[in-house]
Amino acid sequence: ADDSIRTVGEQVEELMYEVEERRVEGGLSGLPSRYDSINERFTYENGDLYVIAGRPKHGKSMFYLNEIIHKLRNGVPCAVFDTELSTRKWFERLAASLASVKIKDFKSGECTKEENDRVIEQLKWLKDQPLIHIYDSGWTKEKIYTKAKMLKLKHNIGFLVYDYIKADDVGELKIKEHNYLGDMTNFLKNK
Repeated sequence: ADDSIRTVGEQVEELMYEVEERRVEGGLSGLPSRYDSINERFTYENGDLYVIAGRPKHGKSMFYLNEIIHKLRNGVPCAVFDTELSTRKWFERLAASLASVKIKDFKSGECTKEENDRVIEQLKWLKDQPLIHIYDSGWTKEKIYTKAKMLKLKHNIGFLVYDYIKADDVGELKIKEHNYLGDMTNFLKNK
């Protein structure tokens, strides 16, 4: 007796209108990736969660760093909630990546004149970018939720990276690792 339930067939025209309205030049919708191989499969959509998984030290953080640079260059405000790197250490990676110099050379100041000029140029660009990095090794769901809401309201964040979901205290919580990871991804997706 609930008249609010409609079949998909009854919604086809309005759903198709939404699909067409979301299309951008090049046939994509949502936020495109820096990587064409990803764009062939999906684009980033508001409210969706994308999990990048892999072995330790195999480029996951550099992958998302490149995605953030791509989003910033396309006018999308970005934030990173980091459980691993202080803002200074993260900045070293970001600055070196932006200027295409080795992190070791950037940190030590042993860049060539050409590399140093690129660093200066990229740092000037970076000063004007809507980019937030927050380091906290003890993120809780409450902190994540509060900070994300505040950043959305204050800075209109359109791309948020949480690096990374740790399951190292599951023994203390007396739950199985896969249950913790599932719960955390559910929280990040739906809250």
